[in-house]
Amino acid sequence: ETEKILKELDYDPKTIGHVRELILKTTFPQDPDSRVLEDADCLAFLEIKFENYLSQWDEPKIIRILKGTLEKMTPQAQKLALTIPYYDAAKRLIEKALSSLASDLA
Repeated sequence: ETEKILKELDYDPKTIGHVRELILKTTFPQDPDSRVLEDADCLAFLEIKFENYLSQWDEPKIIRILKGTLEKMTPQAQKLALTIPYYDAAKRLIEKALSSLASDLA
């Protein structure tokens, strides 16, 4: 659908191909543009949707999902994730997931 829209707007084939790669994540994480897009997607999830799931998921599931999300993010985006205004419980879980991720990598 995106390809169709870009063609209608007369974008060049190279740009259309690059957008396709970004959407399909075929160049992640090598392509810097794909990293930016993934960071934006993860930060949007954390800011807009994450807290809505706290009542639906148990803590191990939350930590597993947070670790997977944070793992895909650049260090800069991980730092930004900590600046999002969360409720105390959500902030504690994000800090716990980051700490667990750091210990897994050590």
